[in-house]
Amino acid sequence: MRLNYLVGALLAWTLAVGAEPAANASDIHVTARFVSIEQARGCGVFLWFSLAKYHVISGPAELVGKDIDVQVPCAEMPRAFAAGEGNLESFVPGEAHDLTLSRKNFLEPGVSIGNADPKWWYLRAASVHVNL
Repeated sequence: MRLNYLVGALLAWTLAVGAEPAANASDIHVTARFVSIEQARGCGVFLWFSLAKYHVISGPAELVGKDIDVQVPCAEMPRAFAAGEGNLESFVPGEAHDLTLSRKNFLEPGVSIGNADPKWWYLRAASVHVNL
């Protein structure tokens, strides 16, 4: 089991090395309340993303008050494993998070989602929001 986790982490890191930098001009920043996640087990073995649902509290006006779907790379791993990805350790329903999101799957071409929904956002960084 530990070997699977280690192999998955190494694969994710290898692909992330070739990925875009953590911040991109087209990224957005929101504060959103975590609602739920469809956790995909076995990061880096069969699946690379888990689909999370967030309710936007603040950010771009067209998103405030709406639920959004966010693809989270390797959701079972803490976000803090790589510099610039935030301090979020786990996904707790009801908790507010500061998120950096992209419309683009920044892990492509190495990691692709076959039938990507154009409404999905991709998580670049996540931190626990402390002022709510």
